[in-house]
Amino acid sequence: MAAVLGARRLGVHHVGLYVVLGIALWLAVHQAGIHATIAGVVLGLLAPTQPIVVADLVDEAVLVDISTFETAAETARLARQSVSVVEWLEHLLHPWTSYVIVPLFAFANAGIAMDVSSLRRAATSAVTLGVIVGLVIGKVIGVAAASWIAVRVGIAALPDGITWSTLVGAAALAGIGFTVSLFVAGLAFDDAALEGEAKVGIIVASVVAAAVGTLLLRRAESGADTG
Repeated sequence: MAAVLGARRLGVHHVGLYVVLGIALWLAVHQAGIHATIAGVVLGLLAPTQPIVVADLVDEAVLVDISTFETAAETARLARQSVSVVEWLEHLLHPWTSYVIVPLFAFANAGIAMDVSSLRRAATSAVTLGVIVGLVIGKVIGVAAASWIAVRVGIAALPDGITWSTLVGAAALAGIGFTVSLFVAGLAFDDAALEGEAKVGIIVASVVAAAVGTLLLRRAESGADTG
């Protein structure tokens, strides 16, 4: 933490340095017996949030000049330095966290045996079916209905460019449940078999919700383009 603070005080904005320090902090916290996610919280608060170059002070003529290698390199440097370390890290890490780390975390912490017998029991389980219906259908109804009521009573408004079709697609994506859903399933059931059936339902519902939400958003986007 002191190294991160020192680098920040010295105005260091090299992303690689903060990645190395972040890994070191994660290992230190983990070995200390503290939940390692605390390291992520600390780094999120300590990483520089101010860009090196203020965007308003960038000469637009210099920024758009890519006529030579030197000017193109200067354009890349200015563009990179006009974004803070935090924003750049979010941009770089988002695909990895969303499509690799979180799914791996979910499967690693699900604690269920994905064999034929467990899947067969889950297929006829009321718990599994209830979880799937709740995440795939319940989320859509809950999010869309709450949003509609909020708009109707005047306490909220749809953002510019967002239609109700788009909102319903986003509501469907809310049915993707990994970490929190698995955690709640662990708290809800004392019976290991029922907990396993619930977790199978969460995994299946997440896949279905992702597919349905993607389809609805693509249809909404194509409808907007046609309109």
